[in-house]
Amino acid sequence: MPVALHRPLEVYESSGLQKMTDRLIAAYAEDIAVRSSPGGEHEGEAAPVVRLHEIAPGVVYRDSLVTATAFLEHHGTWAQAFGYRIQTPDKVIVLSGDTGPPSGVVGQCQGCALLLHEGGTVLAADATPYFWRFHTTVEDLAKIARRRGPTSGAVSSAAGRAGVGAELCGAAGAVCGVVRGGARS
Repeated sequence: MPVALHRPLEVYESSGLQKMTDRLIAAYAEDIAVRSSPGGEHEGEAAPVVRLHEIAPGVVYRDSLVTATAFLEHHGTWAQAFGYRIQTPDKVIVLSGDTGPPSGVVGQCQGCALLLHEGGTVLAADATPYFWRFHTTVEDLAKIARRRGPTSGAVSSAAGRAGVGAELCGAAGAVCGVVRGGARS
């Protein structure tokens, strides 16, 4: 269910985002019309506005407290995939984005406070050829966590074998956990 936005939604991502966004808004057009029509839960409100910022590697956002820098990641056959390094006055957080080997995360996360990394819940022995090209195995996430610096944890965000990744990361000297996301969690 779309959420009413009282200000534009600012979205930063790779090329092709405009096409995808236009199609999503078209897919929800009837829902938006019903909810904003007389008697709807968002009666009289304007349709959502999305401001797109198609990005390239480098600084993509900066204000007085945060600098967000995009870096390229390898994600199978996708032409562009990004990870993000978020710098605040007192810490660095790195978001891997979808990534498979080779990953640029290690270079971006030296001494980072937190690494939020996709994948890391499928063992190498269970990984399909597709998974190998597009995502990160438990063992590879453990290696990344071990090499990235000692200051904090690594968190995996994909579904799969919960606990397996955390055990391997712990053995690698990193604090790890699994975050599950999606429409129903």
